[in-house]
Amino acid sequence: MRLSRVHRVLGALLVVALIGFNFPCASAKSPDLALSPTGVPAVDLRSVFFLDASTGFAAGSNGVIAKTTNGGENWVQVRSGTEDLRGVAFWSASQGVAVSFDRKAFGTTDGGQTWTLLNGNVTPEPYLEYINVDRLALPPGPTNYVGLFVGGYNPFGGLPYVPEQAWRTEGNGGAYWGSQPVLRPCRYPDPEGETGGDPVGKGEFFGADFVDASRGWVVGADYFPAVTTATVYATTNGGVSWYQQSVGAPVSLRDVSFATTATGIAVGAQGRVFYTSNGGSTWSEGSSPVTSTLNAVEMIDASVGWAVGAGGVILKTTNGGQTWTQVASPTANDLYDLAAFGSRAWAVGRYGTIVLTEDGATWRRPQPDVTPPLVTSLTSPTHPSDATWYANASPSFSWSATDPAGVAGYSYALDQSPDTIPPATVATTGVSASFSDLSSGEWWFHLRAVDGYGNWSAPSHLKVRIDVTPPTTLDDAASLYPGDATITLAPSDAHSGVALTRWTLDGTPGTGTVVNASGDGTHTLAYASVDAVGNTEATKTVQFVIDSVLPAVVDLQSSTHPVASSWYSATAASFSWDASSNVGVVGYSYELSSDAGCVPDEVVDTAAPSASLVVPGEGVWYFCVRAKDTLGRWGGTQRRAVRVDLTPPATTDDHSAVCTATPCVVGLHAADALSGVSVTRWVLDGVPGTGSTVVASTDGTHTLAYASVDFAGNVETTKTVQFLVDATPPSLSVSSPSHPSEAVWYRLDDAVLSWTATDANGVAGYSYALDQIPDTVPDTSVDTTATSIAFSDLPTGEHWFHVRAVDAYGTWSAPQHRKIRVDVDPPATWANVNALYEGSAAIVLSPDDGSGSGVASTWWSLNGGTRVYGTAVNVTTLGAYELAYGSMDVAGNVEGTRTALFEVVRPTGSTPTSVPVQGATRIATAIEASKLAFPQGAPAVVIATARNWPDALGGSALAGAAGGPVLLTEPTALPAEVAAEVARLGASKAYIVGGTGAVSSAVATALAGVVGQDKVVRVEGRDRYATAHAVAAMVVALKGASYDGTAFLATGANFPDALGAGPLAAAKGRPIYLVDPKTGADAVLISAMKAAGVTHAVALGGGSVVSTSAVDAVAAGVPCSTERWWGADRYATAAQVAQKSVQAGLSFDGVGIATGENFPDALSAGASLGRLGSVVLLTKTASLPDPTRTALAENKRFISKVRFFGGTGAVSQMVRNAVLRAIK
Repeated sequence: MRLSRVHRVLGALLVVALIGFNFPCASAKSPDLALSPTGVPAVDLRSVFFLDASTGFAAGSNGVIAKTTNGGENWVQVRSGTEDLRGVAFWSASQGVAVSFDRKAFGTTDGGQTWTLLNGNVTPEPYLEYINVDRLALPPGPTNYVGLFVGGYNPFGGLPYVPEQAWRTEGNGGAYWGSQPVLRPCRYPDPEGETGGDPVGKGEFFGADFVDASRGWVVGADYFPAVTTATVYATTNGGVSWYQQSVGAPVSLRDVSFATTATGIAVGAQGRVFYTSNGGSTWSEGSSPVTSTLNAVEMIDASVGWAVGAGGVILKTTNGGQTWTQVASPTANDLYDLAAFGSRAWAVGRYGTIVLTEDGATWRRPQPDVTPPLVTSLTSPTHPSDATWYANASPSFSWSATDPAGVAGYSYALDQSPDTIPPATVATTGVSASFSDLSSGEWWFHLRAVDGYGNWSAPSHLKVRIDVTPPTTLDDAASLYPGDATITLAPSDAHSGVALTRWTLDGTPGTGTVVNASGDGTHTLAYASVDAVGNTEATKTVQFVIDSVLPAVVDLQSSTHPVASSWYSATAASFSWDASSNVGVVGYSYELSSDAGCVPDEVVDTAAPSASLVVPGEGVWYFCVRAKDTLGRWGGTQRRAVRVDLTPPATTDDHSAVCTATPCVVGLHAADALSGVSVTRWVLDGVPGTGSTVVASTDGTHTLAYASVDFAGNVETTKTVQFLVDATPPSLSVSSPSHPSEAVWYRLDDAVLSWTATDANGVAGYSYALDQIPDTVPDTSVDTTATSIAFSDLPTGEHWFHVRAVDAYGTWSAPQHRKIRVDVDPPATWANVNALYEGSAAIVLSPDDGSGSGVASTWWSLNGGTRVYGTAVNVTTLGAYELAYGSMDVAGNVEGTRTALFEVVRPTGSTPTSVPVQGATRIATAIEASKLAFPQGAPAVVIATARNWPDALGGSALAGAAGGPVLLTEPTALPAEVAAEVARLGASKAYIVGGTGAVSSAVATALAGVVGQDKVVRVEGRDRYATAHAVAAMVVALKGASYDGTAFLATGANFPDALGAGPLAAAKGRPIYLVDPKTGADAVLISAMKAAGVTHAVALGGGSVVSTSAVDAVAAGVPCSTERWWGADRYATAAQVAQKSVQAGLSFDGVGIATGENFPDALSAGASLGRLGSVVLLTKTASLPDPTRTALAENKRFISKVRFFGGTGAVSQMVRNAVLRAIK
């Protein structure tokens, strides 16, 4: 029977201690914080106690104790703290006690309004600091302050065996609990023997109840057995002595309640309940509707009782605990304790939950009066405005408040925080307050009103401003400066503000906050500040010294550890040093630290330049010392390393009990974490040695002893091992006559393997396997006694032959592995080619050789051009392409050539752009062409006459080979704009095409002034044909090994056909030879082409300009292959040459349009377009010829821009419009 259920004087106290236990939650539901009534924070409430039907108390975590005076409807928090309170109870209406989980006792003598700490640790014996306190139970009887608490095992206490315990107090109101427990059942032998064979226990009590001043019970759990067992103890003398009872069940009991000395109920884990009708002599298990933990039980009489527990469960019995009914609960939060008075009952639990019943049937939440009073006014007659500062330090305040239930009083506070909430304690029932002698600053008066139910109003705040404090000025002056000193004064006034700061330095006055001082010696600075209301600060004085020389420690040595980089086994260390100072040294501060950057403190440790100390342990330590001079200045720190190693090395070995290798090698592995291993010594069968490798060369049992020494001289304890060396396996080698090298892939799928083996005792046979795993170990079954085997039709891949030999004594050799690489399949290459690309094409070649030797190379070419090796094909030039590609593997298997067709066309919807390349003259046009193709400069330039064409026809090829443009000049003088362009290009070489009749010596001299002396090369012959031969020879010489052997044949009688080949000649470095219509291919021409290494000749124009007989003579005389590019006229021939140029790698994109009626513009265009990768087409000045129009129209999808060379006098606007229409 809980004492809170009856109205009587209380005389004894039982405290139940819980070790490391938290009541479980019934489910993972969200907490119902709304069940915490006004006045009770949302903390876990562990205990509830009622003095009568109106007055009660609840206690829990955060030191919370709450009080109600209206039957649990309204609650007022009367205490808080950090403790987890597990019980609260009262001996009388005024005197009560509360206990915490961590063994503290608190008492009250004013009906719970105030609480004081009675005892900070109610268990004085040291080992009992590991128990924790749970519930309170008060035995009825005379008021003699008799009490009892019980406790037990704490899994976090550090002791493996702590039994249940009971302590008793009497006559002191809970302040003293005795020197030893009155109940400490130790029933089991100590399994660890740590208590000298004394019996031990391991358990804890959770609940207790007294039915009268003598009879009481405690319940809990015994953890010592394998299965937790319920414990029940009873007393008949008020807790002085105890005897054991039993419910006979493996369950943890949480609480017990008796209605009479005979009838009682115990509840616990798993929803289990037990009842007795004979005072606990025997117990029977009742029928419970739940399986969740029941935390508390309260019997109303011999028949009726309540139980509560996890998940808000509430059960009721009307037959003394035999059967139980679950009633509706207003909460899902765990309930931890019960109290009852007549038909009324109260339960408390998690998150500040409080529920109650008035009729003994229906449970509900409290229904408090929660409306606080209203503060209607708050003013200060002495400080009427909160924005004004006042010199009055004694403010007064007045107020008024209303509440329908009446205002019971007020709580107020005066501080310097704007939002302080006065405590919920009535300070006055009046309506005014006065204060005096306040310090300066902003002060806040805070007021709350409370009604008769303890409802406190929200705080009202009123600010007053007081300034009676002068400013405060600080300085950043140091005691010593190494040179000129700047001192900053920092005045502050938290209230009305600083008005002025005055100072004197060495008697010289000044104002402001920055003071500058110079000159060695002692300086005196005095200063003070005044605030805006006239408060004047007391003058402060500071002295400082200017001196630049600091003391220094030098020649730091150690007699015990003389070499800083060496390790020592001594811990006693001695140090000595010298010091230097201009003003003298008064002492030294030193320390020994593990920090390499250590700095000693500024406390003098010694006046002598030496120190001895003990190194505290192993490792690298640093002795750090610095000096202090007579001016009190500390110098820089000198440091010296001290290395101490006290631990010998640790050596292990990798020996096997039986070693089948001869000789048998045992590795010794020594390690030393600090100084390192100096030497490892060993003795094998009595023969000494040193090092990390021990070799036993003979069969038999061997004894090995070893130990290591570190560099500090620490010697390891000798270790000894024995091992057996027995039998030498056969020696085996394997080879392949068909596949002699493992590293080579062979195009042979039939393999022969052979091997040889020797053994002193004879080879008995072999086990072998063939697979594709490099480290297969054949089994120990003999497969053959032969020494070779053949395999056929092996697939492509790496194959491994594995063989082992066994001797007559059954000792198998290690496997020998022989790799055979077979590759009879060529690689396969895939190209992600689309038929059409807009703007550019990015194609990836993906070769795969499967399991073969791997891809050695992948090649590709465009339109039959030069093969490029790689897998990335990037095309940014518009045009139609045939991509040829293939791969070869490492074994030499060659994939057949694959081809794919694709086009790169102008993006859909884009409009071709026109680029005019023109100047006021033909010379200026050539300069613009140079700028177009060589914006960043060129290493060389080709100079030709602007007045005739024969010498200049081969200039495009020469320009391409030299890497520069073709510029035109007047025959007798170099135009200034040409010289300027050569200078812009930064050319270091100039090639003049033709003799002095075409380009004079004056021009050559002028060029030398730009490119440098000896940097001008004239390429000439006696006539146009000889000049063409000389130019061709120069082209081939410049190309060197990259010359592809192709040359052009053009008539020397006119220029148009040769102009169309200019871009290709420049791009490929292909020379142009002129053929005399009169003499044809004479011996001089054939000799020149043969000397140049021509292998293929292309005739430009029809048979009427370069005769068939001339072409045949070249083919036979050089000899070389020939072909002809021609059309019905010069325009058709240019169109045909352009088409062939595209096949050779040039593009219609950026096509150049030049007049075919004159030579200069097309001549300079050839070198520039060759550089840019575009072809040239010829046109009439006034109209666009059909062959040109047709070529443009057929290739318009490949043209995003067109370049017009020369002004509208050379290519009219009408022609330009026609060109743009043709490619639109």
